[in-house]
Amino acid sequence: MNLGFNNDAGAGGNAANFAAFQWQGLINAGWVLPDLYIIHIGWPSQGVDPLDATDAQAAWVTHGVNLWQPALGPSQMPSYALAPFARTVMYRGLNAILASGKKPRVLGLQWNQWEAEAGNANPVVISDAPANYRQLVSRFNAAIGTPIQMQFTKPLSVAYSVPVLTQMQGVFSDLAATDPSHLSVIDVSQVSSSIFSGGALGGGDGAVHYNLDTHRWFANQSMSACLFGGSCGTRVTALPATAPN
Repeated sequence: MNLGFNNDAGAGGNAANFAAFQWQGLINAGWVLPDLYIIHIGWPSQGVDPLDATDAQAAWVTHGVNLWQPALGPSQMPSYALAPFARTVMYRGLNAILASGKKPRVLGLQWNQWEAEAGNANPVVISDAPANYRQLVSRFNAAIGTPIQMQFTKPLSVAYSVPVLTQMQGVFSDLAATDPSHLSVIDVSQVSSSIFSGGALGGGDGAVHYNLDTHRWFANQSMSACLFGGSCGTRVTALPATAPN
């Protein structure tokens, strides 16, 4: 869930692009690596809280709901509800790999979304965020039938006030503390002070959308544990009998 940077000329990139490029680059350099499958789903201005739809200034109010609500079912309008769509795509993708005789591993899920909760005029959204994200995690795990590694990007956008950022950072750090063997928060500010504009690869808008160097860093975080740490996520030998909602 990382849209990435795109400018008017169509140039851009995201963590998924960079992860695939890094993986293939190592294969080209002689590494013996299996096939890599990436599921990249992003949609602008969508959050996890049903109450975000009450914000009349929000772009997503035209849909009537917030599309990443964990409990939003596929039969509910709109039909392209992102949470069940993502879970179903993960399930079907793994099912196809298993059916081919391969033994897949889920390297992990990387999540970069929080602004819809932080930016909403209704303060109950932030207070409800912990429960919403716990449900998001549990439903992704249920779709596969086992806990998987999940990385949450630390909220850093300078477009939001320090108190709001502190609250949202606390939501993810507290969530990670409930299951540190599977959940973590990645903090790009620890390695760079230029994350929203400039950089060697360019991109960014100065306040909200990360530059391309930062997206490359996100990709490195998603790959490094397996490539250089020997911890290659969760082995999947079987899936639940039925696909998720």
